[in-house]
Amino acid sequence: MKFKEELLQFIWQYKLFVNRQLYSIRGEPLEIIDTGKLNLNAGADFIHAKVKIGDTLFAGNVEIHVRERDWIAHKHDEDKAYDNIILHVVYIADNTVKRNFETLELQSLIDQNLLHTYQMLFDNRVKIPCFYIFRKPDEIELSMWLQTLALERLEKKIHATNELFLQNNSDWNRTAISLVAGFLGGNLNKDSMLQLMYSFEFKILSKYCKNIFKTEALLFGQAGMLEEVTAMDDYQKQLFTEYKHLKLLYNLTPLQVTTWKFSRLRPASFPTIRIAQLAQILFVHRNLFDDLVKNFDFEQAKRILSVEASDYWKRHYNFAHIKEAERTKSVGQSSIDSIVINAIVPLLFYYGKETDNQEMCERSLAILESMKGEQNNITRLWDSLGVRSKSAFESQALIQLKNNYCDRFGCLKCRIGLNLMKGDN
Repeated sequence: MKFKEELLQFIWQYKLFVNRQLYSIRGEPLEIIDTGKLNLNAGADFIHAKVKIGDTLFAGNVEIHVRERDWIAHKHDEDKAYDNIILHVVYIADNTVKRNFETLELQSLIDQNLLHTYQMLFDNRVKIPCFYIFRKPDEIELSMWLQTLALERLEKKIHATNELFLQNNSDWNRTAISLVAGFLGGNLNKDSMLQLMYSFEFKILSKYCKNIFKTEALLFGQAGMLEEVTAMDDYQKQLFTEYKHLKLLYNLTPLQVTTWKFSRLRPASFPTIRIAQLAQILFVHRNLFDDLVKNFDFEQAKRILSVEASDYWKRHYNFAHIKEAERTKSVGQSSIDSIVINAIVPLLFYYGKETDNQEMCERSLAILESMKGEQNNITRLWDSLGVRSKSAFESQALIQLKNNYCDRFGCLKCRIGLNLMKGDN
């Protein structure tokens, strides 16, 4: 097994070694009073430790290495940040370091069951490292861990919202529109939708969004979907004529039509349908941000986002002469949920923070807690282990756990993995 320094830090931090009468490699008796605090900054691994060596009590820093010679390999002997070392803790001592501090070797003091658990976690090739040895924490501990994870994920979304807000020159309405447009595009066309929204000055949209036809002409034209070809049907020709006027008037440069992805998408999620739905949202809610902020809850979100594409799209999924059976093209519930979770909640929470409005922040979290848990490959994986999300708040937590801990083998930073390693019941 490849032994990692991170594991040794974990073992030292929680004293997961045989803590009987200890001796340094030079034969000095040792007593561990306090392992210290894990140092996340430059310098020794643990600070503020207390160790009794012989009859003397030492307070200072502890450095952890897999092999004693790593002290030289990492050039700690040349770094004054390591002058206050009171103990060098290693897995294997090889007597290669000339030192004025004692060294403790842990190799013979660590329970093999702990190493086996570690190997099970880090050698696993399943989607969740602890899948075969998983043990569900008690409800209180699990709830606290999920709350931490959900807030971690939300904080990441808030950071992205902040960047978008600054990119939009601190314009709340444009930021709201950009976020909704991006997540309306779905995973495959999110970036393309954002490119579309930045392909023209916002004042142009503000001027023409009172007219649904002109809004569609602007959006489809800038999307590169109104090229002058002979296969145009009447509606596409009308849009093209209107867009040609706007393009000349505002010196617009459209995106390449190849920017958009249609493959691996159901027709209802085609970018043509999403752009038509976006046009309707902008037409009905010209001040989208204000409509979101006023008395906002999940039902309000559904009312805002549950729009239908214009009549042309009842019989089309794309610009073509081939017509489909007439069917209303409205934004589906799963898309609405995704936009609320990924765009609207982070936006409102960020707005609450920026304006010192704690009620808005709490309302944002209440929205997540009021929504049903998401159903996707990740949440179904946790379902199989008996961890079921009762709300979108908890499903977001489970997604964070899988993406930022399981996929990165962050088991020693996960409360579930930590309990498995410590052998807690």
